[in-house]
Amino acid sequence: MEQEVKYRLAKWLVADMLRNGIISRIDAESLMLRIRKLYDPPLLCLETEIVPVGDDVILANRDDRLASEFYRRRLICETCGSFYGPRPEHSNEPYRKIVWRCARRWRDDIRCESNVRIPDKELRLALHQCARELLIHHKVDKTILRKSKDLFDPEEQQAINAWFKEWRAKNIKWCISDESDLLMILETIFVKADERLEFLFRDSSNVEYRLMGGVTNDKQSKRKSSLYAAGRAFIY
Repeated sequence: MEQEVKYRLAKWLVADMLRNGIISRIDAESLMLRIRKLYDPPLLCLETEIVPVGDDVILANRDDRLASEFYRRRLICETCGSFYGPRPEHSNEPYRKIVWRCARRWRDDIRCESNVRIPDKELRLALHQCARELLIHHKVDKTILRKSKDLFDPEEQQAINAWFKEWRAKNIKWCISDESDLLMILETIFVKADERLEFLFRDSSNVEYRLMGGVTNDKQSKRKSSLYAAGRAFIY
């Protein structure tokens, strides 16, 4: 599945380049043709579907309901082994938001001791942050640069190189785009009691993300989180 993972990461990055106006739609299509030929992804034939197919794989054009269902089946509490589920906080607008909590947190018979909560927005940020770390690890960005050399004149290529350099370091919230390709390559997310999320991708890569304050009623834990690069991802 490594080729599939690299292809999806490349497609995600090209889509972000198009969204930011770095390349035109025609150039993006030409670049994607080269990327498909290079990686020859095995699941490419399924890309026109809209619903989950096979092993809970969610394909292109998903809506938020399908994405939430995907996270529900992949977000696992490492403390007790049960799934995480979305719950509303602050029922009154405009303060209402969705957070993910262990499904056994409120069960009296087998109550889970984990107190980790994951804001839905940060969960999406974490996926993109980990995907960027994996993309850089697999050198997909350098592959795209190499494949695009003869598509652009020197001045355009220089601007693209500068954008790539900035993209690798910029705040991930400015890199958020459609996550359907990222969901296709994500296997499991383990929620650890020390506020870390372990993302397992379909090529067996592991990337860890530290939450930016995912434990409630624990000031000491929140202070500790800030000491260990909260909001950052690390591949191993």
